[in-house]
Amino acid sequence: MHTVSVALSKRFIRSLATQVQSAPKDGGDFVRYLEYLKTSKDMRPLLYRPRNAAKLLTMDLGGGEIPTPRDPIQLPSVLTYAQLLDQMESAEQLQKHFVELRQVHKKALWEHLSAQHLQHILLRATFGLHCFGPTLTAVYQLKPLFARAKNTTAYDVDHLFNTILTCRLHTNSLLQEIDPVVATKKVAMSWENTNVRQTSTGLSAELLTALSKQVGGEIPVPTELKVPVILPSIDVDACSMGKAAAFVSAHRIRYLQARTATTFGSTNEAVMAFVSCYRAALERTGRVDFYDLCVAALAPKQEP
Repeated sequence: MHTVSVALSKRFIRSLATQVQSAPKDGGDFVRYLEYLKTSKDMRPLLYRPRNAAKLLTMDLGGGEIPTPRDPIQLPSVLTYAQLLDQMESAEQLQKHFVELRQVHKKALWEHLSAQHLQHILLRATFGLHCFGPTLTAVYQLKPLFARAKNTTAYDVDHLFNTILTCRLHTNSLLQEIDPVVATKKVAMSWENTNVRQTSTGLSAELLTALSKQVGGEIPVPTELKVPVILPSIDVDACSMGKAAAFVSAHRIRYLQARTATTFGSTNEAVMAFVSCYRAALERTGRVDFYDLCVAALAPKQEP
């Protein structure tokens, strides 16, 4: 059973980014970006500009240490960051990553990080590393750093709030946490930490409805979230294989959210139609079901 768990974990890792084939294998671009930000402004031109490579090799930083020229830096993509997270094998590694992030007080980093970065953190923590609670607390603690960079959009509904609800539904199910009072307080905390409160999908209300059913209590739905469900669709039978594959890649996490809602009690027709459409696209393309991978990765590992 241990071998099976490892295999599932590796498949989950490969699927977390939406286009793994175009992302760096090890998330190295993000690591190099952090190194760049931590390098003094005086040293950056010498280290990162190719024209200064020869000059750099003549320098001695003391102790016989000669600095090495480095490749020019580009802003790393969200996919690069997802790959970096996927290389982490323990909650302790993720915690060290948070410590490293908090040590970088450069505005550029906190302007660059987005709701999608935070979304990937929570997904990896929940379905790969089994540390949703502490990780969510750490995400909340990063908020002042985003605020100082005037980046308020990172704490939004469609990416972050909905992902929190998705992860909480699965974690509650695993741990059998069904206290409605506690659940309501946790949702209130998540909502309090949400800056961008408009939703483009309407999934939030369905996830909250599912959470209410799970805990056996009425969790209030904020007024801003009481909107019709609007989700994408595609004619799977008529479209090309390429378009079907693009649909699967583009809406993978939205599918995770929607299917989570239906699994835990949502009967909204629009949500069920999207889930059905997406699964048909999965079948057409032969892709692995991301929801199934997440659920399998969440299950406790069996000892050999």
